[in-house]
Amino acid sequence: MTDDDQSLIGVVLMAYGTPRHPDEIEAYYTDIRRGRPPTPEALADLVARYDAIGGLSPLAALTEDQRDALQAALDERSPGRFRVTLGLKHADPKVEEAAATLANAGVDSIVGLVLAPHYSSYSIGQYQQRVRDGVTRAGESTPVFAGSALTNFGVRHLLDAIVDLAPAPTARLDIDDKPRHLDEPCSAFVFKVQANMDRNHRDRIAFARICSGRFDRGMVMTCERTEKPFATKYASTVFGAERTTVDEAFPGDVVGLVNATGLNIGDTLYDEAGPSVQFPAIPAFAPEVFATARPVDTGKTKQFRKGLDQLNEEGVVQVLKDPDWGDASPVLAAVGQLQFEVFANRLDIEFNAPIELLSAPYQAIRLTDKESASVLREKPGVRILARFDGHLVALFENKYALQRIEQNEPELKLDHIVA
Repeated sequence: MTDDDQSLIGVVLMAYGTPRHPDEIEAYYTDIRRGRPPTPEALADLVARYDAIGGLSPLAALTEDQRDALQAALDERSPGRFRVTLGLKHADPKVEEAAATLANAGVDSIVGLVLAPHYSSYSIGQYQQRVRDGVTRAGESTPVFAGSALTNFGVRHLLDAIVDLAPAPTARLDIDDKPRHLDEPCSAFVFKVQANMDRNHRDRIAFARICSGRFDRGMVMTCERTEKPFATKYASTVFGAERTTVDEAFPGDVVGLVNATGLNIGDTLYDEAGPSVQFPAIPAFAPEVFATARPVDTGKTKQFRKGLDQLNEEGVVQVLKDPDWGDASPVLAAVGQLQFEVFANRLDIEFNAPIELLSAPYQAIRLTDKESASVLREKPGVRILARFDGHLVALFENKYALQRIEQNEPELKLDHIVA
C-alpha cells in the first residue's frame, strides 16, 4: 500500500449479543437453543431474571458504545477509511449479516474482532466460521485470525499477516495540521518511556515511531521540546526480552532509544539538518482517583523520590507536587485504582522503596493559572498543586463546591482535563 492508498476496510465487532427490548427475549432464547422455542415456564424464568436486574442487560448498550468509540477512533486516524459494524452471535445483527453487509458495501478487506475475555479455539472458531459464511454469501472472502499469546499459538501467523495486510504509514499531521510527508527529513514521535527493562543496568528506553525520512543509528536529532541535540548511538528493537541493534529504520518502524534520560512521552524528534516539526502530544485523561504515598522506611527516601519522578515520566500515575513544598506530601492522581497498585509494586520491586498508600479526599480536578490559583488557595477544601509539565491544577474535596465556584466566579480559570 502507498501513502495515497484509499482502500476501504471493514471491521466486524463480534459479541455474544443480548436482547435490546423485552419483546426480543423469546427470539434470543430460541436462537441460543438452536431454533427450539423455550417452554412458557423457561421463558417466564428468564424474563424474571432480567426483571431482577432492572429489565434488560446493559451489555447491548455497552457493546454499541464500544462500536461507536472504535469507529470514532478510526475516523480520527484515517477519516472515511474504516467502517465498523456489530456482528452478534444470538441477536441482530448476526455476525453473518454484518460480514455480508460489509462485503456488499465494497470493502477491500474485513477485520474481525471478538469481544471475549478469553481465548477458546471452539468459541472463537465459531465466530470465525460465521464471518466466513457471511462473506461467502456475498461472494467474497477475508482472512480471520485467532490465537493465544499465553500459549504462543498463532502469534507468528498474525504478525506476518499484519506485515502483509496492514496499511502502509501515511503522512503525520503536525500541531498546525500540516502533513509531514514520508520523504521529508527524519522525524520521530516518542510514545512510550520504560525504565528498568534491564535490571542489571538500570536503563531507560524511549520508544519512538519513525514518522518520516530515514533513521540511521548514530545520527543526531533534536528534541523539539528542549531544543537540545540527542545522539542515537544506542538504538535497538525490543521484542519481549530480546533486543536487537537497529542500524536503520523507516516510517512506521519503532525504535528503542536506550539511556534516553532527556526524552519524555509526547516528545518530537527531528533531524538537526532538516526543518523542525512538532507533532501533537498524546492526550491525557482526567484523573478520577487520588492518593498520597510515603516510604515505609524513611531511610529509602532517596529511592522513593527517584522512583516517583521516573514513574511520573512514564505516565504510570500523575504526581502532583505543591509549588512551595516540593517533594513533601505529593498527591498521586490516576484514572483507576489499578494504576496505584502498579505504581506501588514497581516502587517496591524496581527501586527497593516499599510505600504506604492512603486515599486522598479529593473528588475533582481542574486546570488553572497563577492568577486564579491565588484566589482558589483562600477557599476551603481546595488545594493548588503542580503537574510534571509545570501546569497548575486545583483539587477539590467537594465537587458541589466546585460547581458553586464555577457559577459564582466564572472569571476564574477552571478548565476540564480532557482526552
